[in-house]
Amino acid sequence: MKNVAVYENVGGALNVLVPIFNQALNNTGETADIQLFDSTLDPEDILQFHKLDLQPGFLDEINRLNEQYLLAMGNHSIPYFDPYVDALQYGGQVLMVLAKTYDISFSQLTQDAYTNLSDVPRSWSNNDTQLEYQEDLAEEWYDYFVDVYSNDLMTPSLYFTPCAVRKSRNQHLMRSMVARKKTDLLSCSA
Repeated sequence: MKNVAVYENVGGALNVLVPIFNQALNNTGETADIQLFDSTLDPEDILQFHKLDLQPGFLDEINRLNEQYLLAMGNHSIPYFDPYVDALQYGGQVLMVLAKTYDISFSQLTQDAYTNLSDVPRSWSNNDTQLEYQEDLAEEWYDYFVDVYSNDLMTPSLYFTPCAVRKSRNQHLMRSMVARKKTDLLSCSA
């Protein structure tokens, strides 16, 4: 029943990390100046992500997403990868690494959902249909991953009503983790 005891800790960590991640994603595309972009994030917030063993590190990933988003929005260069798909995949990695810090084990469903999310191609395509397909696929796998991830966290505490309410709130938080509008990216691929 360890998961019952640590669920509140995971929920608390999500309450800290998700708004920071969303703020960083919302800042993407605002400036090409890395120092200015990095200065929009509170150093104490960045430290929260440095506690996790993420690959690449949080600042490196956010800077890469910013660079690719700027390329996608401009008409001069083609991005190396789709920043929307990459953000979903990185969001999934944050959730898995966070749970790992609490020694939470997951069902095969959750592991497979994470693997399938990670396997969605993230290369940029000038073909709108292909780009939309891979973004939709990544979004579907991310949503499914959040559902099974939450279910695994909640399995030991199915009969505790306050936890069930908390589950709903945390699912919403996790889904909001990659709030960047993909329509911006789709409109610039033409």
